Amino acid sequence: MNSEVDIAVPNVSQKGSGADATAVLTQFFQSNKPSGFTVAHHADKSDCGFIVGKLQTSTKEFRVNITYIVKEGKPLIQSIRIE
Repeated sequence: MNSEVDIAVPNVSQKGSGADATAVLTQFFQSNKPSGFTVAHHADKSDCGFIVGKLQTSTKEFRVNITYIVKEGKPLIQSIRIE
């Protein structure tokens, strides 16, 4: 995760630290057990990119959008939206 992350999941939308984003995702996944993920679109540039996909869970299917930057050869999530 990047040092600052925009995160949105059902009922939560905030900008915070990577640790805050991890806590939000942990809580989301406790209620929505993942059963699969399919990448619908993926685009890379030398220093950034994004992924659009479908997340299958025990409760329903969600659309996922992730944007990231690359620092020192490592991708770091800037934003993640689960709708």
